[in-house]
Amino acid sequence: MRELAQFSFIISSKEFKIFSRSQGEVTSALKNLPKEGPKEILEKYRVAFPSINDDVNQMQIAGFKEKINIFMIFLKKALLALEK
Repeated sequence: MRELAQFSFIISSKEFKIFSRSQGEVTSALKNLPKEGPKEILEKYRVAFPSINDDVNQMQIAGFKEKINIFMIFLKKALLALEK
């Protein structure tokens, strides 16, 4: 949870709010969320990563990819812990 708290876009997401506040079955509540279209998904990324724009250089892109990879590793570990 401490790791997640560092990412405001996760904490403020509909999915996380359902996960953290739900009193019932989380899986069914998540399935009932309306499907997002490409525009909504793109807007989420723009809000989450405001420093990304068309002028980003390759070094910045590598840094973003590294952060994404670190977060993906964390998510895999969190998923394993939740499954136990």
